[in-house]
Amino acid sequence: MVNNSTKTVCVVFPPLDKRKIVATSFPPLALNNVSLQYVSEFKYVGHIISKNMSDEKDIMREIRNLFFRTNLLERKFAACSFGVKITL
Repeated sequence: MVNNSTKTVCVVFPPLDKRKIVATSFPPLALNNVSLQYVSEFKYVGHIISKNMSDEKDIMREIRNLFFRTNLLERKFAACSFGVKITL
């Protein structure tokens, strides 16, 4: 197995039941003699994964992208007549 240690991170997902928390800190994890970083969120296959199992940040990212694409289309077709816009 080939692994890119510079792109690999660790996330600790806490249990849903707070009474089942075993530890709040974890020992360093190394792969190919490179210590991996613990993060609270990361991007995987275009989606933001966070340790609290919420997809709020991913939804907000998608909303921003939607506004960006909408504004881009609006600027590109601003000079077109209403009839052309309806046809498109």
